[in-house]
Amino acid sequence: MNNLKVISFTHKNLSLSDLGNLVVPKEDILIKLSDLKNSDLLEIKEIFYLATCNRVEFVLSTPIPLTDEFISIFINIFYSNLAPDLIYFLLEKAAYFEGISAAKHLFEVSASFESIVIGEREIGRQMRDAYEFCRNLGFTGDLLRLVMKQVVKNAKEIFTNTRIAEKPISVASLAARKLINFQLPFDAPILLIGAGETNTLLTQYLYKKGYNNFTIFNRTLEKAKNLAERINGSYYELSKLEENCPNFDVLITCTSAPTPIITPDIWEIINKDSEHKKILIDLAVPFNIDKKVTAAPNVLEYYSVESLKIEIEENLAFRLKEVEEAKIIIDQNLNELHQILRLRTLEISLGSYPEHIKSIRTNALNEVFAKELNQMDEQSLDLIHRMMEYMEKKCISVPMVLAKQKILNITPEKHRMPGNIKI
Repeated sequence: MNNLKVISFTHKNLSLSDLGNLVVPKEDILIKLSDLKNSDLLEIKEIFYLATCNRVEFVLSTPIPLTDEFISIFINIFYSNLAPDLIYFLLEKAAYFEGISAAKHLFEVSASFESIVIGEREIGRQMRDAYEFCRNLGFTGDLLRLVMKQVVKNAKEIFTNTRIAEKPISVASLAARKLINFQLPFDAPILLIGAGETNTLLTQYLYKKGYNNFTIFNRTLEKAKNLAERINGSYYELSKLEENCPNFDVLITCTSAPTPIITPDIWEIINKDSEHKKILIDLAVPFNIDKKVTAAPNVLEYYSVESLKIEIEENLAFRLKEVEEAKIIIDQNLNELHQILRLRTLEISLGSYPEHIKSIRTNALNEVFAKELNQMDEQSLDLIHRMMEYMEKKCISVPMVLAKQKILNITPEKHRMPGNIKI
């Protein structure tokens, strides 16, 4: 496992825009990774490259330690177009892991410990896809295959045996789940004011769940159009709200306006069916909906970003508690990976051992004892051959089993050995 290395750039040390500059197009990965593997100074045997919205990582196998010199050469080769000052900047920001620490890092990343949102499952899929992409290009081998197999197993066990992914901890996802709990029909009209990131995430989540009747108002028409096209909705400029507002069951607001957009006067105009109960969700700071509006008789339920954040903090505390349970699973899988790699090393080192034993048997029969064997009758000769075949199998299997038991710390059954050999 000592050859396993990880070089990591994340949102913890770099801005998202700086991270974006480290992402390379898929069509360039082949050339860039080839340049790394062809460098005699790095001795990279295997490698794959992972890029997500909040991290860029390189997982590799090399016997050379990750010194500043190594990482500097690495960055110079992979990001050959960067200016020297930027390379020095990246060298300062890089996090790196070796051996068991590298494996633990990969386990924690795939289990979402290192994600912006703890408990999100997407990173595991992204890591698998990145590995498979580089594997298909021929950049990975035996070590990374075994490591990634254990990484996938570890993430699956954590998401299956802990509740780390339960209880939403983003405003958009929590608001969406609150709304879904009302079990409105999928064609229930939903009115959105604002087309920023929060409303985009919220509506895309609802759209995936089957909701299909959205009307979007935004100060910038182009942003409203972009969001509407993703969810097959209608869109207008915010200035057209009073004249174009349709009937709605749900009102969701999230803009940067310094004062309320939905004032009592505006509410009176857009609240066309005053008898019909409505759900209001205000995700803006400061509020987009006037407090007097939230107290209107036909408001069925009202959620503010403040009330949601209280629940988010509780949910985050819940997930962090589950992280402690997940760490136990990680420790178990790290130990298992250590044993797997030791066994694999044993298998490789003993790969030619069976052929050596077979060669000894062949030499004994055809050379060393050939004269004596030629003087034996057919029945005795057959017995000798069967005895030699038996001894050959045991000479191959017993040392291998004993070595594996030693690695796995298995105590053989008392007075018994593999192959029913008594001691």
